[in-house]
Formats: sequence, structure tokens, C-alpha cells
Amino acid sequence: MRAYLASVENGVPDGQPEAAEALDRLLRSDAVLREVAADERGSAWDALVEKTPGSGRFAFSAARWYATEGRDPARARRYLDAALRAEPDNPAYDIEPEAPSPPPKPEGKPGDR
Repeated sequence: MRAYLASVENGVPDGQPEAAEALDRLLRSDAVLREVAADERGSAWDALVEKTPGSGRFAFSAARWYATEGRDPARARRYLDAALRAEPDNPAYDIEPEAPSPPPKPEGKPGDR
């Protein structure tokens, strides 16, 4: 993991796509969960998001991980916001539920029933 992280950190923004994808996969893996401290994982995802400003993909990946596995809703929201800043029109990042449609209005006069 550290080699991929170093490659991402030392590269130009959006310049290490293979390392970025590999690092993202590792950060979500069970093996890394057991072997890497939470602070190190967070720092790695921060670097990944910072070095891929043209894509919200990795920020969204981090948001999903922290919302489910990491059980840290505040951090998940921070990453989701980063994904939305990078790609505001990407519908995949829209996690807000749509408001339910109001029930249809009954037809006819109130006294007809």
C-alpha cells in the first residue's frame, strides 16, 4: 500500500491512474483494515482525493467505506462533499432521497363518496 501511496503523492494531479486505482482497492480491502491504522487509512484517502481533483470517484469510494465499514458518518459526508465538488453533475453521487410524490387527489365532489 505504501508504494502505491508514494506513487500517488509524488505524482502530478491525475497523473497516476493505475496507482490511484490500486490504492483505492487496497484501502477498501479487509487485509488493509486489519493491518493499517485508521489514521494512516484516512491520510491515504486524503492524498488520493487531493491528487485526483478531476474525479470524484475515489472520494465517493471513501465516503461509501466510511459510511458502512468505517462507521464514521461525519468523515463519510466530508468525502461525499469532495466527490460532489469534483463532479457536481454525476448522478451516482446523489444520495439524497427524492421527496415522495403527494398522493393523488380524489376526483369528484367531497359529498359524492
